[in-house]
Amino acid sequence: MDEATTAGVSRGGADQRPEVKTGEGPDVHRVKVLALEPGDSVSMGAPLVVRGEAYSPDGRAPVVLVGIVRADGTPVYGVATDMDGVSPSKAAGDRFAFALSLPSLALLPGKYVVRAHALDPEGLYLFDHVEVPLTVTGESREMGLVRLEHAWRDVVPRDPRRGAGS
Repeated sequence: MDEATTAGVSRGGADQRPEVKTGEGPDVHRVKVLALEPGDSVSMGAPLVVRGEAYSPDGRAPVVLVGIVRADGTPVYGVATDMDGVSPSKAAGDRFAFALSLPSLALLPGKYVVRAHALDPEGLYLFDHVEVPLTVTGESREMGLVRLEHAWRDVVPRDPRRGAGS
């Protein structure tokens, strides 16, 4: 993450979400606030909310894109407000609020990055990129990025007294 996306100017108020400095100039759409609830560490399968505010220079609601990437940059998931037929809601002044709720995070334990991007209202031009780290905790031995619902069939129970390789 570069210095342009990590400025830690604190907003007033009870929640004290940090404000991030993004794209330069008053004429670009940009994400101004990005926060994770309950925080930057969450248990596998627990709920996660990605909450933020985007700035719009012309008063029209921007398209907001939220994505999750593995720490090495591998894309895991992404969705934009226009894909689901919604727009961020008007907040104070030239700001628009958004919150993406993930009720049961299917990510396997590991380190990830949550990214938010502000696009023009038509969703054509991407103006900035803001990211926050996310650690998913848990005891899973499964491999990969996500936990898929599954059930074994046509198998027999293992004798718990025998070793793992039996």
